[in-house]
Amino acid sequence: MDNINSNKPANYVAPTREQLAAQLEREKQASAMGRLKAKEKLQKQKEGMDYSRSQGGSVILDRCLEFTGVVIQQAMEKTLQGAGLGSALIGPVFKDLSNKQLINLPKLDKDGKPTGELARINEKFVNLWDSDEIAFIVLLTMIDTCRMPLLGSIDKVSGSGKRYGTRPNVYKLESLISDRINDHLCHKYIRECTKNTGQDKLIDFILADAYDNKAGWSQKKTNTRLKRKGVAQEFIDDDLTPFAKVLQWKPFSNRLGHALAAKLISYAEKGCELVLEYQVFKTVDRFNEQFYGLTEPAEIFVDRLDLARIGKTFVPDVMVCPPRLHSARQAGGYVGVAQSLMKRSFTGGFKGEFIPSPQHLRFINGQQSVPFKINKQILEVMNALEQQPHQDWREQANFIPAPHRDHYLKCAEIGPPPVDMSEQQKADRDALRKVRKKEWSVYQQKRSESEASLTVDTLELANRVAPLERFWLPVQGGFRGRAYCANHLLNSQGMSYQRALLLFANEVPVDHLTQTHLEWSLAGFAGQDKKSWEQRSQWFIQHKAEIMDSIRDLDSITGPDSFWRTYSEMDDCWAFLACALEYKRLFLSSERPLTTGIIIHVDATCSGGQLIAGLTGSGETAKATNCLPGPVPFDIYKSVKEKMQEMIKADNYRVPLRDVRGEVKRAVDGSVLYMAEKRVRYLFTTDPAKSQAVRKGIKGGFLPRLYGAGINRTIQGMREKWKFIHLHSKEKKLSLDEARGLAPFFEAGLNHAVPALTAYVEWARNVADLALRVQV
Repeated sequence: MDNINSNKPANYVAPTREQLAAQLEREKQASAMGRLKAKEKLQKQKEGMDYSRSQGGSVILDRCLEFTGVVIQQAMEKTLQGAGLGSALIGPVFKDLSNKQLINLPKLDKDGKPTGELARINEKFVNLWDSDEIAFIVLLTMIDTCRMPLLGSIDKVSGSGKRYGTRPNVYKLESLISDRINDHLCHKYIRECTKNTGQDKLIDFILADAYDNKAGWSQKKTNTRLKRKGVAQEFIDDDLTPFAKVLQWKPFSNRLGHALAAKLISYAEKGCELVLEYQVFKTVDRFNEQFYGLTEPAEIFVDRLDLARIGKTFVPDVMVCPPRLHSARQAGGYVGVAQSLMKRSFTGGFKGEFIPSPQHLRFINGQQSVPFKINKQILEVMNALEQQPHQDWREQANFIPAPHRDHYLKCAEIGPPPVDMSEQQKADRDALRKVRKKEWSVYQQKRSESEASLTVDTLELANRVAPLERFWLPVQGGFRGRAYCANHLLNSQGMSYQRALLLFANEVPVDHLTQTHLEWSLAGFAGQDKKSWEQRSQWFIQHKAEIMDSIRDLDSITGPDSFWRTYSEMDDCWAFLACALEYKRLFLSSERPLTTGIIIHVDATCSGGQLIAGLTGSGETAKATNCLPGPVPFDIYKSVKEKMQEMIKADNYRVPLRDVRGEVKRAVDGSVLYMAEKRVRYLFTTDPAKSQAVRKGIKGGFLPRLYGAGINRTIQGMREKWKFIHLHSKEKKLSLDEARGLAPFFEAGLNHAVPALTAYVEWARNVADLALRVQV
């Protein structure tokens, strides 16, 4: 370090010319590979009715939206005067929506019963029509569909649309726009009518229950309408017909919807032409059908933007020389064409202006100056698992290789129907179709899980860089004082299997403490991290023979019954395996000289909670985060669990199910619905494997709260991590109603164990935006 005001860390070594040349060439190759992948992604966006998310599509949407809204508003106002083709149909619709009388609904109490009062004293009229919102729907839909491929043959005219990957014709595009506007206006109307009724967020709850993250737009539309219909029927059954009428309201008929959509499309064309000063959309004739597409100037415009974005795309890669230093004025990291990947030294999360100090810059520069190499023992295990023939043998924690298609799709393809089908043949085909659909659904779900786990991409990069003796990973800083690796695949802060792939390139000699530290680490990764050092040593002695036997060769390691894969209390299986293999190499083999580059990841005992304890002066929180000494490490998750057990036991093991509003669910006769007692008692199990599963569920709810999330994210976190390991299929997870039911008990346990946490995090979220300039 040159001086106290320098941004250069003590471990920085300037790259040589040869290293710089190699890095520049590597970044060129990464750019070329990135362009190929970006082109594939762009093609999927075009085919998947998703082009508005591309660079070209988003620019057209952003530039033309405001003018399109103005054009639509002016044109719709003229229809009231009878001007324009179709005004006789469209004018009355616009007039009604611009001054819509709301149904005056009765007020309901917290149990959903009428209070005898109405929501409003006087009648109320509202304007449901917002031309900017309508313009967004129309323009987004047109852009999304305008670059989908056209039908390839006249035999497939009936098969246009997203499901078949081909562009919808003009009639179907009008239907699409009409349906979207219909639902949008319905939701606005319901939201306005239900204000001050005690059911203010009724439509939000309906949408939350009906939507699915994996559902496409059409499926969401169907789910929402079915849900609205179901809730309307519930209101009718409860003698609350006015609420049912609100939920069943439609702004216009299908015929009027088509007429309205046709006019809105023409207005959108005019708005885009006014902004870009040339015609953007045109109709294309194909097999006696008409389709909307882009004109030649518009295609040139969006292609130029898309290609510019593609040119800045890179596949994730390591560096073969020390990264450029970050300074207060310029981001560091990559040295060549990949510099655009890191435009700032510090990532988002702070809305004010951040001024990094020399000390902070030295910190992140020091982090990225540490060289790594691939742990080839772990890579060998992962490659072996990836090549296993059966999917259930290959997965381990977040390591989820791409599924083998043949393993899931075992049912024969249906094929074309025979000319004259008997009733039995129809029934057989329907049964086969259902089986095939279920198999395909499971296969697609497993593909999604694999893609989310990044396993394929991580393995590809690890195998590519395995021959390197050392490489570096660029780092960015965060305004909270942390450092974040810019590579999301090989990442010392990533998922368990990603961390296990890395070793320090600068190995250190083994000393008299190395063996003890590895033993403690193995016990900690096996779920004993809240035990004392002596207890961890004893645990390792008890299990040493079993551990070493399970890693004697590759077949033993990859076997589904291997210790590191099946131990019931295992907390971090890949870190455990990496340490076990390193222990065997160092102390049970004849390899010399003894040096190690193993990376031991240590839990920071909830460092965020420690800071909160110091800021608030909360002794209980300090104790919970081990700031105060104790005979053994304090276990927050265990404390939360014990408080939950105490409260649930006091309620005679009854946990009410709750809906999305947090209200207790009731049967038709008014009785409270409870979580099945056998599932509640799972929280009280003494079985080590089941207890560990419960612990992970509690941890899943705790972490979002620590980072300032609300109760809904806590519920989602618990549901994601909680597993009934002895059950299968849907019963293996908590239902949403069960997770919502457990949430109040969890909150009480959390406030008992870490009393300052929830109050401080809420306060911090409220005042964070007050800071405008920070010197760290």
